[in-house]
Amino acid sequence: MNKTINPKKWGITVLALILIFVIAVGAAVYYVDPFWHFHGPTAGLSYPYVDERYMNDGIARHFDYEAIIAGTSIAENFKVSEVEELWGFTTIKQTAASATFYEQDGYVRRALSHNPGVKLVIRSLDATRLVTGPTDESYDDIPKYLYDESVFNDVRYLYNKDVIQRVTEVINYTRAGNVTKSMDEYGVWYPYATYGRDEVLAGLIDYSDFTEEVMFDEQAAKTLWINVEENVLKTAREHPDTEFVFFIPPYSAAYWYGMVKTKQLSYTIEAYKLAVSRLLTEKNIKVYDFSDKVDITTNLDNYMDTLHYGEWINDKMLKWMHEGEGELTVDNYEAHLDKVKEIYENLEYDYE
Repeated sequence: MNKTINPKKWGITVLALILIFVIAVGAAVYYVDPFWHFHGPTAGLSYPYVDERYMNDGIARHFDYEAIIAGTSIAENFKVSEVEELWGFTTIKQTAASATFYEQDGYVRRALSHNPGVKLVIRSLDATRLVTGPTDESYDDIPKYLYDESVFNDVRYLYNKDVIQRVTEVINYTRAGNVTKSMDEYGVWYPYATYGRDEVLAGLIDYSDFTEEVMFDEQAAKTLWINVEENVLKTAREHPDTEFVFFIPPYSAAYWYGMVKTKQLSYTIEAYKLAVSRLLTEKNIKVYDFSDKVDITTNLDNYMDTLHYGEWINDKMLKWMHEGEGELTVDNYEAHLDKVKEIYENLEYDYE
């Protein structure tokens, strides 16, 4: 005898199954937590490093550290083990490729909010990021729901198809016998880079259309001033017991050649002068510059393009900063940057 299915019971059963599935998916995401949003790495699982903009906040929330490496791709190849050996501080990275000052400061601020006892922040001072707006961002789809303290938007994490895909990747990564790499490997790009003169010069452009000098005018100065005030100095003032170490990267001579040919050399030097003058107003900020190390900058085998140097240069910079080499002071920064300008204005380039 056929029994008629009770529509009400059927509907309840379907809803119950859907609810169980939804809870199971959310529980799996919470347990694995591929970006460490709710907790640190789950014991027994291995995690591949993916986009820093997704993982930085989880690292800042749940790892132990006394020092932070921040900045753009020119800071990504620093090794935390080198900082730990030189300064004696447990260290994390909070780097992100192409990050503006606003983004960099955001990572540092959140880390300091989770761990106000941080003793040292090492951060890049990129020429390409000096004259940008105080809230400019590099990308439109930054996952800001990961960065706040609201529990209400965590549903966007628990039931995000990309996050669920990352859960699968963590499980597969673990099953394949991989282990979570050390923080030295976080964000690095040097294993995939090709270095040398040919690689660097391939990135040069036709400079014949650049005929007018680019002036560092009042508007540029105002923009830089606000950028530095909002995204550097405020944080330093709020954390007087934290030492902030900024470095001007040793861009290749081919970069400076581009500045000369596009008539932006004076602009860049004046921008750096203003930025450094503002930074040195705070006692807990130090600034270093290695642009005058021509033995490095003119050897294009140290670079993968005009801006990016090999990790061995990162290693050298940490040692120099720890030893105080290349430090800029109120008394020497103007003369030093004038010297940098003179070097690259008069260098005999052989790039054509």
